[in-house]
Amino acid sequence: TGSQFRITVQDGSGTDQYDAVGTRPGTWTYNQITSAAGADNQYHSDHHSRIPLDTGHSLFVSGRSGTQSGCGGSLGNGYALVVYGPGGDYHNELKLLLASYYQVSGYEGVRGFSPWSESHELSMATSGTFSSCTATPDMLGTFRFFVR
Repeated sequence: TGSQFRITVQDGSGTDQYDAVGTRPGTWTYNQITSAAGADNQYHSDHHSRIPLDTGHSLFVSGRSGTQSGCGGSLGNGYALVVYGPGGDYHNELKLLLASYYQVSGYEGVRGFSPWSESHELSMATSGTFSSCTATPDMLGTFRFFVR
């Protein structure tokens, strides 16, 4: 019910790697984030707000109906959290990508990123950014998203 949120990432040894705070625009409803509602009611590549973070990055939340995959798509096939650079390119200027290994919205198999495996469910550039069009870095650790 709160409007402020915080994103933190720790590596496998528990060391903080990323910590950002932001304020959500308007409201995030159940339909926008987690339900099977139509894509027009959910966040995805063509229908999302660029949510600024105190790190200078932006947050993109893809709901269940984000059904395009791969480079330039909605970072695909349901449920993803994306932190990207100030240039606004959410597929070529990624700082952080959190997305499950398997697609969840009407598709079968793994997501259309190159390369993709269980060790890419949490991918983060420890310096600079990365592109989902070419490669996603391995990042085994802990991701937390708090809303207050």
